[in-house]
Amino acid sequence: MKAHTYNVLVLLDLKDNSEKLLKYTLALSKTMPLNIEFFSVRNPTEVIDTDSQLSAMRNINTNCIALRNELEQTLSPFFKNNGVKVKSTFALGNAKNHIEKRISACLPDIVIIGERKSKTLSFMGDHITDFLLRNYEGMLLVASNPESINSLEVLRAANTNNIYANSMTA
Repeated sequence: MKAHTYNVLVLLDLKDNSEKLLKYTLALSKTMPLNIEFFSVRNPTEVIDTDSQLSAMRNINTNCIALRNELEQTLSPFFKNNGVKVKSTFALGNAKNHIEKRISACLPDIVIIGERKSKTLSFMGDHITDFLLRNYEGMLLVASNPESINSLEVLRAANTNNIYANSMTA
């Protein structure tokens, strides 16, 4: 009997916690069969810094190429060297809108996000975790410790279709 392959969407911001998130996803892929898609969204205010429309279009094109290359360089050492096939996509714009569209397009069984460092002023930010908890009905994993993955816990949570934050121990 062939094991069920889970579709996984990994939301990647390409910042400090990206390496931990990639290690977590790689460790999870070794415990269960996964189709992995990485998705990154960049805010247009991070890209456009001038008022000129022509300069803005040039910056958008340059940043799209740079983002594609950054995704490739970030993912290659982890997955291609380990024989895991992954797909990566990215978007420029409102993070919540693009994440919602990506989820409806790829219909993941599991969505994995990175663990955020706590800030003293929590009223600022994009609140992606809260958004996913309210709008996504599948399983949500918050990647914290790649060494603590217990695939039976993940499978149990996936089969019961619960929202699940990773605090698993081996």
